[in-house]
Amino acid sequence: MTNESSSAKAKQPEVTPSLETAGDLMTTAIVSVSIGTSVRDVARLLLEKRISAVPVLGADQKLLGMVSEGDLVGRTDVDRVARRDWWLTLLVDGRPAVDSLNALVARPVEQVMRAPVMTIEAKAPLHEIAEMFCVYDVKRLPVMRGGRIVGIVSRSDLVRAMATKVPSPEAKGSLGGWPACSRG
Repeated sequence: MTNESSSAKAKQPEVTPSLETAGDLMTTAIVSVSIGTSVRDVARLLLEKRISAVPVLGADQKLLGMVSEGDLVGRTDVDRVARRDWWLTLLVDGRPAVDSLNALVARPVEQVMRAPVMTIEAKAPLHEIAEMFCVYDVKRLPVMRGGRIVGIVSRSDLVRAMATKVPSPEAKGSLGGWPACSRG
């Protein structure tokens, strides 16, 4: 039996977990909502949990959609202009149209969620995650195992994984083996 002093323990390098797949770096504490949840409740949940999106699950716990802050406030210029005009009208009138606002936030989540949802398998390697973020211009991907959602991987999870690696230049047109997104 060996006994190590506390100073010997302090000199040992920390072991960094290997982040190689979506399953390795995903967030497993999934906050989700069910079909029928109101837009108001989704907005409250996003605010309370300080998250930007939630998966929408059916009664059988199957992934049916995803709803994000962007879905609630409008993604396209047309959406943003329409919503801005609506809000400006409320403000100009001097009194909010409470009935209109209540009707808007009482809608069920399925009226604003994105479906079908782009997903990734838990065993998918990091370069595949990066490629999907790039190609499909998404910020997060539900991670699936056996047809069930087991986590969510976000762009910040990928950045964290990249920070633990020192990529070596391998392929032309890539950033150290990571796909190079072109924003044109």
